[in-house]
Amino acid sequence: MRQIPVLGGRFVGRRSELASVRRALQRGEVVTLHGPGGAGKTRLAVEIIEARRRRGGGTVFVDLGPVNAPELVQPAFASAVGVSPAPGSAVDRALRALAERSDLVVLDNCEHVLDECRTLIGRIRAEVPDARVLTTSREVLGLPGECVVGVGALPLDRGPGHLSDAETLFLDRAARVDAAQDPSELDLDLVRQVCERLDGNPLAIELAAARLAVLSLTELAERVEDPLQLLRQQGGGRRLPSMEDSLDWTFELCSPRGQAMFLDASVFRGSFTVAAAEAVTGAGPDALDVLHELVAKSVLLTVRGTGPRRFRMLEVVRRYAASRLRATGRLDRLRHAHAAWYAGRGADLELRWLGPGQLDRFHQAQADLPNTRAALEHVLGRPAGPDADLLLGLAVLPNPQQWWTAGLVEEGRIWLDRVLAVASDPDLRARTLYAGTTYAAALGDEAGTRELLAASVEIAARLDRPEDRSGVAFVRGFVALLSGDPVEARRIARDGLRELAEDSVEPTAFRLLQVLTYAQHLLGETDETAAACREVLRRSDLCQDEVYYRSFAQHVLGALAWREGDLDGACALLTRALGVMGEVPLRPENTDALVVAANVAYEIGEPGAAARLLGATETTRRTEIPLTPGQHALAVTLGQRYAELRRDRPDEWALGRELTPAAACDLALEVLSPRVPEDGRAGDGEPLPAWLLTPREVEVARLLLLGSTNRQIAAHLTVSVRTAEGHVERLRVKLAASSRREIVARLRVSGFARADEER
Repeated sequence: MRQIPVLGGRFVGRRSELASVRRALQRGEVVTLHGPGGAGKTRLAVEIIEARRRRGGGTVFVDLGPVNAPELVQPAFASAVGVSPAPGSAVDRALRALAERSDLVVLDNCEHVLDECRTLIGRIRAEVPDARVLTTSREVLGLPGECVVGVGALPLDRGPGHLSDAETLFLDRAARVDAAQDPSELDLDLVRQVCERLDGNPLAIELAAARLAVLSLTELAERVEDPLQLLRQQGGGRRLPSMEDSLDWTFELCSPRGQAMFLDASVFRGSFTVAAAEAVTGAGPDALDVLHELVAKSVLLTVRGTGPRRFRMLEVVRRYAASRLRATGRLDRLRHAHAAWYAGRGADLELRWLGPGQLDRFHQAQADLPNTRAALEHVLGRPAGPDADLLLGLAVLPNPQQWWTAGLVEEGRIWLDRVLAVASDPDLRARTLYAGTTYAAALGDEAGTRELLAASVEIAARLDRPEDRSGVAFVRGFVALLSGDPVEARRIARDGLRELAEDSVEPTAFRLLQVLTYAQHLLGETDETAAACREVLRRSDLCQDEVYYRSFAQHVLGALAWREGDLDGACALLTRALGVMGEVPLRPENTDALVVAANVAYEIGEPGAAARLLGATETTRRTEIPLTPGQHALAVTLGQRYAELRRDRPDEWALGRELTPAAACDLALEVLSPRVPEDGRAGDGEPLPAWLLTPREVEVARLLLLGSTNRQIAAHLTVSVRTAEGHVERLRVKLAASSRREIVARLRVSGFARADEER
């Protein structure tokens, strides 16, 4: 065993990667540890070597980092085996020597000599079939049968009573810097802050910990905002390169197009799509090929999730690229193109909100938020003054989805106030005033609400357009509702609806119907409330796959069913609503649905669940538009009920307070769905036609109802995970569901479980 690097500090984490490598090597596969610079590929390879040594196995370690010419790869291999590099015969003799020993061959840092590594590995596999080959590379080799094990950031998630792997690494390296420092005395919140800012990159964490020789942890946490400066090489003779050295190496490996995209992509924040790269960067229609190159070279990471494939840079990589981009003269053009792209996305979000893929677009908008924020800062800070169209698309038009539906009411208010401060264009100013008034009201700013509402009414009268009359009607009705005047809110909402066509499916029509529904419910007008909900459902039917406002109507109808003592009907309606609400868990209206669900749970004999759900509402409430207890006769009874549950079930109430909003929706679904009527006809549910699902889809539906993941479904059906995902997607389409949660909700409300038993 030759030339194996000696690395200080203990090995941390990587249990699943170690297991994957061991299994693949046992199967005789070529294994590539693939990841960005500083991810710890070599450190993981050394750990595998050490484990092999402890079992008596040998290793040939070939460090290709210093190999600066392709023709030197084979001589380096021969030298590592221990064979003199005689011309023409060294590799042959090295392979014969390797055949006698059956060592593990480790080729470290292959990314700059990929072709030569492929050739060498081909010879090893052909002439020494018992040898095992492990490579480390920033780019996959692309060999037949190659097993690629990704080596990315260390996890930042803490387990119960345990530090994350990233934090453990930091503390271990910090202890090596100053043996007198007790790691247990360090502020773990600051440690976590440092590790998160460095994206869990092991090299960055080690370099940062080394700075504790001259900085306090508090100073380090402050300086980590400029990671490249902080993570430069520290002193001579150190075994660790600087992050800048590592990134320079990666940059030089890229093609000229790849280098340009490497820098251009630093204009993005968070993650971005192929379409965004095509529109914003200089790559244009070649963006797909260049993105493929940068992913292969570990410059970009792919982000898993639904919808279009997304990419992101580690923050330290983005900072490096941004620093080089500033010297190119392209930065201003890229920033403008970036702002224009995301402004277009925002405007499109409101324009197409009621069309197909409603929740998919919402999730994409949430993923785009870091880019939207960066674009807003750029547009608002332009010396030439703000662009009204860009501000409309970035902050104002999409505000109902971007801020309100996401539960970001406070942030939305901040951006709208900043836009209003510079808005001179009449249309921009009017729309910003309308939105800003509702946010001020929702946050309880009475003085601000009065001022903004007066300005809204004045500008709407001056513009005197139908969209302004209906828009300001929603604003006035909303404010009246939150001010405790449902009579006025009802009147204003009716007037606003008359400004619109009878079958209007504009977002404003649905928002006015929401105001009308709340007002009538608070006034105890049960029949009128139900009629308003049915009108929401009717107009929702006119839109393809509209679920957002539909779920609102279902949850209000569920509240009516509960008040009338129809607990089964309430369970059916709330189950359908909660299937959507779990996809938008921070929507302010959701809290009231959870309150209704808690009361239903109490009355069907689930007081523990009721206590947890009520506890959850204390931490998820964003604004007060209550259906319960409200102004009806149940208020006193419900107040007593809540006091009783808080007193008698404090632990469950406390557990509820720790639930995330999505987990609270899941709990409500779990408790209420077993009570859904078996004929599936409660509320607006319909039984599934017997012909709708294939036998295989029936199997998948059963497994979904049991809570199986795609991987578990694949194992049960003996198919690939990709095939299982396809079955679930076809179910989603057939059931006109927008999410996995809604698939389950629709199966339950349709009476599928009972029908399945009868088959």
